[in-house]
Amino acid sequence: TEASADWQVRENLNTSIDQFYNTSELIWTYLSAYDTDDNLSCLVDVTDNTTGSFLYFKRLWFLNEKRMDVPLKGFLYKNKTTGRSNRMSLYEQGSAPGDPISQPLGKEFGLEQLLYQSDDNSCGVVKFLKQTFIRYDLRLWNCSLQVGPHENCSDYFEKAVQKHAKYGELKKRKLYDPKCHA
Repeated sequence: TEASADWQVRENLNTSIDQFYNTSELIWTYLSAYDTDDNLSCLVDVTDNTTGSFLYFKRLWFLNEKRMDVPLKGFLYKNKTTGRSNRMSLYEQGSAPGDPISQPLGKEFGLEQLLYQSDDNSCGVVKFLKQTFIRYDLRLWNCSLQVGPHENCSDYFEKAVQKHAKYGELKKRKLYDPKCHA
């Protein structure tokens, strides 16, 4: 069908993490799907800068009502054919050199893959992996919160969550609330 063909064509081919994060806008996780009972809310990324193969940003969120604030460094994997980067390994910035779990890039935080992004870059669907934990996020630039996500972006998020169902059911949650700005 045309919809499944679109799914195959879009996945990872037309996405660029550095393009998606190339904004001074806050990037909010609007919806998320994961399989734990953790109460995750108000997840937002604030881009610092991009230099060559690295993206520097701060991630803030509430986990079970406790505020978390982690400066991250993303190593961008560039596709040799397209020159775009749809995946990045995340590392915590500022890990102590003597820390036994520290690596040259810092303490590993996870891997993110941008599965879909809207033509105007303001909406994206991201797969986050950390060891056995998998989460799908629908992320929006701050300027898009008023109108909500593009229909194609929402549809892609739904399809990604459905596609994952064969490995285990994920619970969908709305992480963004206007109170997050307080």
